[in-house]
Amino acid sequence: MISQNKLIHTTDNWQSQLRNTITSAQQLLGILGLSAEDVGFSERACADFALKVPLAFVGRMQAGDPNDPLLL
Repeated sequence: MISQNKLIHTTDNWQSQLRNTITSAQQLLGILGLSAEDVGFSERACADFALKVPLAFVGRMQAGDPNDPLLL
């Protein structure tokens, strides 16, 4: 049996999905168990581009994999 990631919460309400988001690159990296060096993190890029990742989407990412297509 395949276990479901705790971050995945199925809901049909898109407003709820948008309320439950990650808006910090550091928080996203922490959840995924990655370092800034693993992914080529740039403070300047964070200043220029907003980040908003729904938790349900984060739950589909492979923790510890800096080459996960969903992270790229």
